[in-house]
Amino acid sequence: MKGLDAMPDFIKSAKDYAKEFQVLDKCNFEVGDIRIKINEMKGFDVVILGAIGPVLGNLHTTLLTLAKSLKTQGYVLLDDGFIPDESPVDYNRCLRKSDFYNQIKTAGFEIIQEIILDKNIIRDSEKLMYALLEKRVNELTVQHPEKKELFEGYLRSQEYEGYMLGAELVTGTWLLGNNNTVPNK
Repeated sequence: MKGLDAMPDFIKSAKDYAKEFQVLDKCNFEVGDIRIKINEMKGFDVVILGAIGPVLGNLHTTLLTLAKSLKTQGYVLLDDGFIPDESPVDYNRCLRKSDFYNQIKTAGFEIIQEIILDKNIIRDSEKLMYALLEKRVNELTVQHPEKKELFEGYLRSQEYEGYMLGAELVTGTWLLGNNNTVPNK
């Protein structure tokens, strides 16, 4: 298994979990920029795409890019969300439902399985995450009072994102197979 993230702390956490579950010898975690490393990454059975936003482009472009890293019969495990088509909400970080599904299809993928997450679970999780984040922001503000405005701005943005995740967006996990993975129907 290969893990790549731009945040050194995330890589450290991944290594710690792998060690805890006694699989560290089967893993290769590294700090890196996916936009640069993606062209070197080939031959994967599964690529996990964890709601990173438009780092590689829109969903369609991202899936086309990831397809080059997959084996002929490969999968993408997508953790993401969309705005219901009928919603009046405007949130530029997510696609509308019809665009979301259309971009998956036009990128040459088919949904093998989808799990839509329960909004109550999302809301509870976001409350916990926000409380931890708020605590850390307060600690950092004491340590770096000159950056108070920056920290508080970030906290407000995360509060809004938490609201969107728990109230307005449909979030879930999708197992996508490329056209070579999905048997003919």
